[in-house]
Amino acid sequence: MNIHELKTADDFIKHADKINPNREPLTIEKLRTFPGYENYSDEQAGEVVQTLEELAIILFEAAFQNDSSCIDNQGEEMEIF
Repeated sequence: MNIHELKTADDFIKHADKINPNREPLTIEKLRTFPGYENYSDEQAGEVVQTLEELAIILFEAAFQNDSSCIDNQGEEMEIF
C-alpha cells in the first residue's frame, strides 16, 4: 500500500494494525524486512530504529501537549506532505 492512499487518521490506524497487529516494537531484524533496509549494518539499523522511536515520542508529545486546543478531525481527509 502506498502511504499516499491513506487519507484519514482511521486509514493510518487500520494500516498500522495490519502491518503490526501485536504492536511489537521495531527491531533491527524487523527493520531489515522493509525494502531498502535489507543490507543495513547493525549500527545503521540501530540508528534508524532509535531515530524512529525518538520521532514517535516527539509526535506523541506534540499531539497531546495542549489537549484543550485539540481539534477532533477523525474521518476528515488529512493532507500528507
